[in-house]
Amino acid sequence: MSSVEYIHYRGIDMPTEAHTMESLEYAQNFSVEDTDVFSVTYPKSGTLKVQQPPFGPTGAKTQQSNSG
Repeated sequence: MSSVEYIHYRGIDMPTEAHTMESLEYAQNFSVEDTDVFSVTYPKSGTLKVQQPPFGPTGAKTQQSNSG
């Protein structure tokens, strides 16, 4: 059984395998602009398709073969 180490940050213990002191400080000081847009959804709800460009990962149109 492995031992998980924690960072005590502002009264909360955070696992070091997911956070560093620098990442927690960055999140604490992150500024949000009036023009920022957040897409908040449930897990596995298809939001990966929103992140992908319409022509595939390379940006080039792909041709489908019409073999029957």
